[in-house]
Amino acid sequence: MSTFVIVLFLISAWIFLTIFLSARYQGEYKAHSLRLHFYVPFILIGSTRISRFIDKISKLMTRRIKTFLVIVALITMFLIVYVLGESSFIYLKNLLISGRKPPAFSPRLAIALPGLNPIIPISYGIVALIVAVVVHEVSHGMVARSEELDIEDAGVLFFVIPLGAYVNVKEEQLKEASPNKRIKVFSSGPAINVILALVLLAGLSGMGHLIDAREGVLLLGGIEGTDAYGKVLEGDVLVAIENQSVVHPGDIGTILESLGKRPGDIVNLTIIRENDIRTISVILSDRYNFTGNKSDMGEPFIGIFLVPIDGKALAQFLAEPYKDLLFYISLPFMRLAPISRPISLMFQVPMPGVFWLVYNTLYWLFWMNIVLGTANALPAFPFDGYGILVGILDIMGGRAAILRRFSRHILIVISVLTYILVLLPYVGPLVFR
Repeated sequence: MSTFVIVLFLISAWIFLTIFLSARYQGEYKAHSLRLHFYVPFILIGSTRISRFIDKISKLMTRRIKTFLVIVALITMFLIVYVLGESSFIYLKNLLISGRKPPAFSPRLAIALPGLNPIIPISYGIVALIVAVVVHEVSHGMVARSEELDIEDAGVLFFVIPLGAYVNVKEEQLKEASPNKRIKVFSSGPAINVILALVLLAGLSGMGHLIDAREGVLLLGGIEGTDAYGKVLEGDVLVAIENQSVVHPGDIGTILESLGKRPGDIVNLTIIRENDIRTISVILSDRYNFTGNKSDMGEPFIGIFLVPIDGKALAQFLAEPYKDLLFYISLPFMRLAPISRPISLMFQVPMPGVFWLVYNTLYWLFWMNIVLGTANALPAFPFDGYGILVGILDIMGGRAAILRRFSRHILIVISVLTYILVLLPYVGPLVFR
């Protein structure tokens, strides 16, 4: 039985279970401190004891801290809207003016859920998602209690597997609270995620300084049908060809051309294998026999699989990821996160097994927190940014009658524009064919 069939069966069974329990208990079941909420297809399992714990730690939320969280949330909101606006402008410019065909993105890439999004590894993704959501929700609860808003219960959100946490603030009190209180409550979640992400980024940068790239180009083995097959092994590092140094993957073709080598000639490769320097003699093949392109006829071909990445440049970037934060966040889209074999073979690190486990765990904690924090800062329903925006308009509406009159329309326009900016890369190729 395939994995897909098993997953499909589990999801179907879970949905039917939530439908049955929701109908049986009319959406909620209470027993002492236990609380079960059924929102098909989710089950929320909570307890009033957790809310009492949040009540105790809410004293940590001082006035200055809450003000700081509001500032962080507002800055995050403006930055994410700016980035979305700039990327959308470039996207439309390339499409409508330059005539470049936009790449088609799968809608699954917009969902930050392990298992649904193909770039998120299940193991790291689930751990990171749970931590990010727990931090997010607990922060909401702490600020709510510090502002004297009641919490009914708190617990864990399930959809077959645990997906995170929730804190159930009394909705009536939140609606009736002053705009300042609502802004503080809604700001706390995305702000704490962003702050945690930045702290983790500092830790990742520190670990990045321990990553030392090996000299040369990482090889993955020889291509079957060439003389290099069986001679070159996975993990070998090519450092020289005929005593000419190889630093970047592009150096290989340049060196062969400068040497005037032809198919049938012998070339000496200097490699590092398990910290030993070795020289391997390989008979060059004809590239045409492997590509079928007439332009490759008579061109020398070593016949090696290699990693087309500059190890030195990547190691330097991992030590200073804050210099291009958007690129660092996009590493999973380029299959560079989590860092594992064969990419990890490019680097020398202390205790590789432990090092990469810790590094990848911290990276996905960073990634999930920055994604959750920025996404929830969007000024569109149902995100926290929408609640912040409503509070701001309520405050401004109290001073300007025209804003009070058109605030609902303003909210709708901003929400629609935000969704257009977010969805453009996914629906653009369908609209502008």
